[in-house]
Amino acid sequence: HVAKVHHVTHVDGDVKLRFVHVVPKVLHADKFVDGFACRGALGFPKGHAFLNVLAGELLVDLLGLSDCEKWHATLLTVHGADGLVHKPFAWVKKTGRALLGGVEPLAAFVFGLVHKDHFKGLLEKGLPAHLFTLTLFKFFK
Repeated sequence: HVAKVHHVTHVDGDVKLRFVHVVPKVLHADKFVDGFACRGALGFPKGHAFLNVLAGELLVDLLGLSDCEKWHATLLTVHGADGLVHKPFAWVKKTGRALLGGVEPLAAFVFGLVHKDHFKGLLEKGLPAHLFTLTLFKFFK
């Protein structure tokens, strides 16, 4: 279903910061209504029920940042009846998910959790320009 996956990880001791950018194949952009999954610790798929694309929406891309343990921040870009829409999701272990009000609040959420040097580590490994990453980059300047 996926045309492109760009994955970058920065590890500093016990601290991890993972970035993923997923772009679906055109003929599969409507196949994500059931949600998304990643490879869990034992190699089996781990579902992320807090992420969703609604029936009638087409996934344009998914961009996510995570510490791989306590939080996830994801921006879904979908195309639907209202045109191109950004759906910013945040998830924190034990408190659950939130659909944040926009890209800037999502970037602010991540900014409050990530050390500048860890974000810099992702930049040095080739973090791509995207609405979400550019907005987050402004917070760290």
